[in-house]
Amino acid sequence: MVAAVAAAVMLTGCGHTVAGTAVPATRRAPVAKAAQISEAVAAFWRTQGIDPRYVMTPVVEVACAGQVSREQSLFCRDTGQLLYNPAALAQLQRDGGDWAVELTLARDIGNAVQDAAGRWSAYLDETARERSADCASGAYMRYAHPGAVEPIQHAVSFTWINTDVSRLAAFLNGWRGEVTPLACLNYIGA
Repeated sequence: MVAAVAAAVMLTGCGHTVAGTAVPATRRAPVAKAAQISEAVAAFWRTQGIDPRYVMTPVVEVACAGQVSREQSLFCRDTGQLLYNPAALAQLQRDGGDWAVELTLARDIGNAVQDAAGRWSAYLDETARERSADCASGAYMRYAHPGAVEPIQHAVSFTWINTDVSRLAAFLNGWRGEVTPLACLNYIGA
């Protein structure tokens, strides 16, 4: 059901022509370039006046503060690390393409941005914090891939964002520009 809502919501009002040569959505940001994706996302946030600080750390098992996660990556505030499992990202890349990897890392860097902006403790709960990071990842993907409706729609369908309608709505608010990148840090959704 969430996938059907995603397709309907993402395509509504998003169509416009983009000049240039078509480039396949795959093989743009290979898993081997996680650090380059990270730098691109961090550079975007620096243009917004926020310098997210974290250390990209490859791990076999993504765990923070004694809690094991089933995610491919996550920002661990306790250590200042963006932990990522290369094997899990490689599987995500095979399943959802390069943009699914980029979107996943952008979402977790959104948590580092929240921390750098002093917003980490401002959220009512973990769900609100995650919606804010989803919005932030949408804002980054809009900046990095303007007008790329189909590849973004495909990428989202393979990420945690697609597991909850409120998370998907948060991402779409950032991606469509309905919420500015900085306003994403105050976004709590519903």
